[in-house]
Amino acid sequence: MPAETIFDQYEATHRQKVVGSILENIGEPCKTILTQYYYHNFTMESIAERLGYKTAMVAKKKKCDCLARIRASLKEKETSLTRER
Repeated sequence: MPAETIFDQYEATHRQKVVGSILENIGEPCKTILTQYYYHNFTMESIAERLGYKTAMVAKKKKCDCLARIRASLKEKETSLTRER
């Protein structure tokens, strides 16, 4: 097996673990919204209906808020790692 393929597999596995950890720590309803949207390809309409939101736009706003929380958390972790060096 070429080294590039082994490296690619390692990277993919690492990414999966990081995403899994983020989803576990983000809490509800973010975990459900992001999992349904990105892993199960549910529409915003379907997610809104399943979670009892009034409209798909409400679900979309929640999804955007969740992604913003993840970005902020990742940026914070990156900053703390930089300080440790």
